[in-house]
Formats: sequence, structure tokens, C-alpha cells
Amino acid sequence: MADLAAYWPRIAPPQTARRRGRQVCTVPGAGGGLTVMQQLRVLEGFDPAAAPDDAALIHLLVEVSKVCWRERLTRMGDPNFVPLDPANELGDVLVQALRAEVADGLRSPQPAQAIGPPLSELKTSSSLAVKSVSRALEEANRLTTTGPVTSRSCAKISDV
Repeated sequence: MADLAAYWPRIAPPQTARRRGRQVCTVPGAGGGLTVMQQLRVLEGFDPAAAPDDAALIHLLVEVSKVCWRERLTRMGDPNFVPLDPANELGDVLVQALRAEVADGLRSPQPAQAIGPPLSELKTSSSLAVKSVSRALEEANRLTTTGPVTSRSCAKISDV
């Protein structure tokens, strides 16, 4: 309890970037914003508007989410305890490598890598966020391993 009593929120400027002519602002560090920015950087290497149908667009977004969330869950943490360089996470070298993984996933869908314990072993309320991510990865795996993703296997974006 002493650490909680000593806690004081840190006010930090937002993480910002220009994407497709718009200013994007999000939480800094590993609070989720860096993952969003990384996803946007990876998506710059693809043309979502060229997707032939909603299923192809969803497949692209799932593949981008898989590689970026793996990065977040395995390499990012509280910047007070885990060294984190946002410039590296959004830099060309890493982003190009992630784009190559996305392209491989689009050509040959594979399940996302298991990160952490199985969902069935997560019992505490403190693991709620991990459960949510695990469920999202399970759904991504279901969509990408039950055969080609087609407009029949996904709801139309306009129906959601």
C-alpha cells in the first residue's frame, strides 16, 4: 500500500504525429498510444482503400494488429521501469520489418503467437486487460486460420 499511497500521476504531453494530413494525438509511452502510432506507421506501407472487399480490409487490420500488439506485449512497459525509445518503435527499420510480417500474413495467414499464459489460467480481475487482448487474438486466429478470409466469414463494415 505504501507504493500506492506515494503514487502521484505524471502529467505528460501527448504523443503526436501527422498521418494522412491529420494531426493524431494519443497517450504517451506504453499507455496504448505508441501501439496506435505503430499501427498507423505500419499501415502507411499498404493501401487500405485498395482492399477489394470488407473482408480483405479486415484481414489487413488483423495482421497489423497481430504484429503491433505482439511488440507491445513483449517489449513495451512502464517507461519508469522499462527502457523505451518511441523513436525506435516508430522508426523505419522496425516498421519495415513489421510490414514484411504483415505482408507474409496476408499471403499465408497464421495464428498469432501465444503471449503469456493461456486465457483459462487468467483468474484475477487485474488481468482483465490481458484477457481482452487474449480474446481479440483468439478471434483474429479464428478468422485467419479457418481458411481464406472472405466477405462471408466477416460482417460487412457497414453492418457493424
